[in-house]
Amino acid sequence: MAKQNSKSKYGASFKEISLGKLFNWPSGKIAGKWYKDLAEHVRTLPTGKQTGQGIPFHLATGARRVILAAAGRKDVVIPLAGKANYICLAHQWRQLPETIRRDQPNEGLVVAEYELTYTDGSTHVQPVRARFEVEMIESPGPAWLTLPFAKKRAIDPVTLQTPDNGERPGHSPWYPAGSEWGGAQPGIFEPLPTGLLVYAMPNPHPRKTVKSLTIRGLLESPLIIAGLTLYRGRSHPLRYLPRRSYRVKTPGGGPAEIERADVDLGALTKIEKTGRVRGKKWLEAPYAGLTNPSDRTGPSREPDTGAETLIQATGSEDATLKVKLAGKRKELKFSLGDAFHSGSTAADDGSARLQVIGKRRQWMKVTVSDSSTGKPTASRIHFSDAQGRYIAPHGHHEQINPLWFQDYGADVIAGGRNYAY
Repeated sequence: MAKQNSKSKYGASFKEISLGKLFNWPSGKIAGKWYKDLAEHVRTLPTGKQTGQGIPFHLATGARRVILAAAGRKDVVIPLAGKANYICLAHQWRQLPETIRRDQPNEGLVVAEYELTYTDGSTHVQPVRARFEVEMIESPGPAWLTLPFAKKRAIDPVTLQTPDNGERPGHSPWYPAGSEWGGAQPGIFEPLPTGLLVYAMPNPHPRKTVKSLTIRGLLESPLIIAGLTLYRGRSHPLRYLPRRSYRVKTPGGGPAEIERADVDLGALTKIEKTGRVRGKKWLEAPYAGLTNPSDRTGPSREPDTGAETLIQATGSEDATLKVKLAGKRKELKFSLGDAFHSGSTAADDGSARLQVIGKRRQWMKVTVSDSSTGKPTASRIHFSDAQGRYIAPHGHHEQINPLWFQDYGADVIAGGRNYAY
């Protein structure tokens, strides 16, 4: 349940459907190496109560793990008896070797159908298409309307560690941070794939009660379904808002110290400790930007106050951002959609507010001129906002890797601060 407080515009609820009695595979004697290998793969899929992309699913726990649908097999009818904006499915399509035509990719090939039947007798058929709702071998890459079952997680591009448990998804023995640094630049990593995809099928009639879902395989290559959940909310669960930074404000007014955070229908990309806020006195110092922050004797010494912890996150408008503050027992829950669109929203218990930083954005063109000639000159420059957060110029890195041969960009860390050349 991702329900927000009663004043929230956004939020979602879920109804997991148990498919235990409808799972039909693996079963009996399996003939052929390809189907035996498929059975071994199916046995490695997640089991029990799991979340895929933040959506809860009730997966198999017994010998039969999935619904297998293919041409010549009987349709499978799943009773639903509920309302939903989206029908979320954990599924994948497996292609028989003899059907693969690598020189003739057929994106949009209809491999199966999902048919919704409503209590008023009307129906809606959703085609399951190669490269749209499921992946295909001939056209490599992710299916355009799905996401992998395992949710992306935050990773520090320098240490290659996740902020929640320090896990390192992979590293080279030759460098402390590993050669995977480049792939970690977006600030998130994708865990090893299970093969399952999460597909949120739009329900064209969300106000009607859905009676059942019929699964119909149309090709010899099978479609397998491992889980199904009804989703009620205002937005698409897999369509994310742009990544933004957020701050938590408590009644005392001071910056909150964030211990951990998480987004259910989205991804946490960073928990960032900002630099200290600098004012006019620092900017007018003759050696600003040159003195090491640890040197407290120079006129350009860094300020001592103003640093705070910020959360960088993305997610569905219906997502819930959970925050644990240092020294507090209870987790705070905020509506990500409300904060993003309104600029600020209250926690579920009203004890704090979540504010978006940089809700409105615009381009700035900056020219640095030589004071003696009045002409543009090359420079090393640092931009920061009111929270002391570094703003990288377009084309430069927000987070710079200081390790040996790990960063070739026109950026540098000097005196503990990021600069762009």
